[in-house]
Amino acid sequence: MTYLLLFMSLLVGIAGLLQRFGYIKVPTLFGLVMGLWFSPQVILINEPLTLTQGSLNALAVTGLLCLGMTLAGWFLATRSSSKKPLAAPPDWQSLVAPLAILTVVMAVLWFSLAQLRTTLDANQQWTGPAVIITFFIQIRTITLALSLILVMRHRTPATIALALVNISICLPFLVVYLRRSALINLAIVTVGAMWFARRIVLSKPLILTGLMAAFVFVFSIAPLRDAQQRISQSTGETVSIFQEDLWNEIDFEESIRDSIGDGYDVRNAAYSVQLARDTGDYAYGGTLWNSFVSQYVARQIFGDNLKEDLQIKSGLLQTDNLQSRYSYFYKTGTTGTGVGTSFRDFGYFGSLIFGLIAFYLGRLFVRGSEGDIWAQVLYLALLPNLLTSITHGYDTFFVILPLFLLTIVFLRKLSGLLSGAGARHHNTVPRPRYRSRLSG
Repeated sequence: MTYLLLFMSLLVGIAGLLQRFGYIKVPTLFGLVMGLWFSPQVILINEPLTLTQGSLNALAVTGLLCLGMTLAGWFLATRSSSKKPLAAPPDWQSLVAPLAILTVVMAVLWFSLAQLRTTLDANQQWTGPAVIITFFIQIRTITLALSLILVMRHRTPATIALALVNISICLPFLVVYLRRSALINLAIVTVGAMWFARRIVLSKPLILTGLMAAFVFVFSIAPLRDAQQRISQSTGETVSIFQEDLWNEIDFEESIRDSIGDGYDVRNAAYSVQLARDTGDYAYGGTLWNSFVSQYVARQIFGDNLKEDLQIKSGLLQTDNLQSRYSYFYKTGTTGTGVGTSFRDFGYFGSLIFGLIAFYLGRLFVRGSEGDIWAQVLYLALLPNLLTSITHGYDTFFVILPLFLLTIVFLRKLSGLLSGAGARHHNTVPRPRYRSRLSG
């Protein structure tokens, strides 16, 4: 069953890459992550003492169902054009000021987080303000997407400056702090903006080269961070990804082999599946609820007691139960994966969650392809979170969605006020003919 998951995932991913601009479509990215990241770790898990083969098979079946539901949701969403009338596109000049305002906010948050990181790195503990800033600074993906689309359509000193500032805000997360999500965000938003703004399609050799580089980086990130910490402790300086000393500290072949073989995230998922199967109980959305409480109920405002009381205390959500039942311990910094968290909450029916995500993104893709700039921006901003929902947990997508929607509403309303085109937004524009996205 695990090999079937590998085969089907790679089949979907490769088939998507063969399409003209398939690399920005949901099924393609989902298939590639499942085929290159999730499936190999499931196959190579070696935990004979307490983890059963039945649990691994159940995890693989859940992965197959998630893949199938993603395909189904995308197909249903993209099989027809949008029924909703398209609003007249906003005057691009009216977008500059709202984008500039939000870019300044992102820059302030970035500098504030940079100031806090020295204390955080020393104590190895995140504080309340840092957690809040880290959550809201995720809006940088929206400002990056809008600034890139804008500069590709209208190259002026203002749009160029905004694009450069937004890129400079995103780059340190990749270059200095070695965040995998930063690489994925920057790559997806850039190639997606090229398609939506200019209909630029990257060549397949270039896409394959980028995928290989991303594969190496993703599985080498943990050794790179360890090497960075060792250098920092010995020299007192933080080395960036561009410095040779950092790369000389690791063996890529060994790092990739160890990362895949250890498979801590997927192993966590397997044990979560086993606990659910052994107890016959499920969290029924507890993962999502607790994530919402964690992100949107601030201790500084509501207090520790209320936040603690709001949390669901299901046994499946407590890693202590894995310790007592299987003598298995979560490694710090690891996750339960989207496949694992969806099964933990709803069993095999949890795969429907990914069908829902794919359907929503598919509708955004349709409207974006028809010319809706706000759908384009939201699609590109959410697409990296689709991948995070696989690697970290399905809840990450839904937790960030309200924040992104409010940000889009803010930008849209403010641009309408500045352009004086509030009434004009009720006018419709001709909708271009839109063929099935699955056919490329």
